[in-house]
Amino acid sequence: MTEMQKQARIYRIQGWDLQNQGRIEEAISCYQKAILLDPSYVVAYNDLGIAFEAKGWIERAKEMYLEAIKTAPDYPNSYTNLALLYEEQRDYSNAALYWTKRAFLGEATDPWKEAAMKRVEDIASAYPQLYSKTQIQAPIKNVTLFNEETTAEDQKQDNKSRALSYLSRAKESFSQGQYVTALKYATIAGYMDSSNSEISSFVEQVRKTLLQ
Repeated sequence: MTEMQKQARIYRIQGWDLQNQGRIEEAISCYQKAILLDPSYVVAYNDLGIAFEAKGWIERAKEMYLEAIKTAPDYPNSYTNLALLYEEQRDYSNAALYWTKRAFLGEATDPWKEAAMKRVEDIASAYPQLYSKTQIQAPIKNVTLFNEETTAEDQKQDNKSRALSYLSRAKESFSQGQYVTALKYATIAGYMDSSNSEISSFVEQVRKTLLQ
C-alpha cells in the first residue's frame, strides 16, 4: 500500500468518526479527500454516498453508489445501499434489480444475502408487472474478487451509518406528526443496528404515541 493509500484510509476513518458525531459535512470532506488520494478506494465512495443521503442529496448519493459499483463490481454494500435508496423513492423496478445483484454477492452466512432475496420476492409479488423472475436466474458476470474491506466489521460500520441516517429521518417525521412514517424509518434503523439503544427507545416512544 502506498503512502497516499494509507493516508486515504486515515481520512476515511476520520470521516466515519465525524459522521457518527453528526458532523456530516466535515465527514463528507474527509471522504472526498480519501477518494482524491486513492480513486480506487471503493469504501470511501460508499461512505460518501451514505453521507450525501443523510444530507438529502439523493442524486449525488446515487452517483457515489454507482461509482463504487463501477470501481469494485463485487463490493456488496453499495448494492444494498442503492437498493434501499430506490425503495425509499418507490422505484421498485430498480430496487429489485439491485437487490437481485446483491443476492448473488457475499458469503452464504451473510444476512444481507438472504434479506436481498426476500426483498426481491416481496417486490415481485407486489409488483409483478415491474419485475421478471428471469433476472434472478444468473449471478453477476465478469467480476473481480474484492480482497480489501469486504469484512464483517466493514458491513457492521456501514449498517451503523445507515441506521443513524434512518433514525434522523424518523425523528424528523415524528416532529412533523407523521408517526407511521417515523415508525417505519425507526424500524429500519433498528434492523440495521439492533445494538443501538437510542433507536430501540425511539421505536418504543413512537409505538406508545400511536397507541394513545
